[in-house]
Amino acid sequence: MKWMNWFSICLALLALCAVSATPVLATNIQSVVEVNGDSGTGYIPTQWTGQTFTVTTAGKPYTASAVGDPVTVPYFVVSGTPTSPPVKPSAYTDRNHSWASGGNFFGINYPAMPSYLVGGEYIMPPQGLRDNLTLRLDVTIASPATVYLLIDNRLGEAVQGGNGFPLDPPTFDADFDTVPDHMAWVINDGWLPVKNGINHLADVTIPDEVTMDESQDAATSGNPANGNFDSVFSVYSKRFPAGTFSLYQANKDAGNLNMYGVVITPEPTTAMLLLLSATVGSLTVRRKRQ
Repeated sequence: MKWMNWFSICLALLALCAVSATPVLATNIQSVVEVNGDSGTGYIPTQWTGQTFTVTTAGKPYTASAVGDPVTVPYFVVSGTPTSPPVKPSAYTDRNHSWASGGNFFGINYPAMPSYLVGGEYIMPPQGLRDNLTLRLDVTIASPATVYLLIDNRLGEAVQGGNGFPLDPPTFDADFDTVPDHMAWVINDGWLPVKNGINHLADVTIPDEVTMDESQDAATSGNPANGNFDSVFSVYSKRFPAGTFSLYQANKDAGNLNMYGVVITPEPTTAMLLLLSATVGSLTVRRKRQ
């Protein structure tokens, strides 16, 4: 019967959507190894989606965290209110900073979290790694992925923080010599800005932007004058095959800059593409026969 054929096609489409939108917890990031990181009593090294660690300092990585609490790194999803963690993905293992979804910053409106980041797996490093000049993070993934770097807009800027927060993207030094520069490796390794106009200017000539709440408060941020978040990051991306890739130092000068963020989203699998092709083909054939 004709209606049953259409019903079957609808079920196939729903199955495709379910496969695409409902990932299994932490199936892609296999490990993140710190080289030249930090150490010491209570130190929590870099974590990632699906990993569970024990809180060693009250109020970190979530305001409500108590010493001894287990914390499982979630997906990169922002929802609910920051008074009931984990509703915002905490950015760092040693700070109560969380990734936010847009808002008002010193009278400037920023858009919501870019949809391509929502639901991805992400890496939660310690903030303390931000000024480790010889840092290397070796990240191993099970399948090809697009990796997004979220980089503090203050990088390479003379003014870092407060009302002087730069409205332009980070400034990378042009080359990488014996002294680590301001994340020159990003440019040298072929990372590119993601330009969809998802920024405070709705401008497709500058990178998309993501915001951060540095105190996980409900209505205002650590600096009440700036609305509901404290800092702004630009988005860069690069595709990697299955295997291990490396990330490096975050900042030449610690200052007020934040450690970068990393979000990892899988590339479409061959099976999903074949299912999509078959479904579209079936729809085309049925339409021609009518």
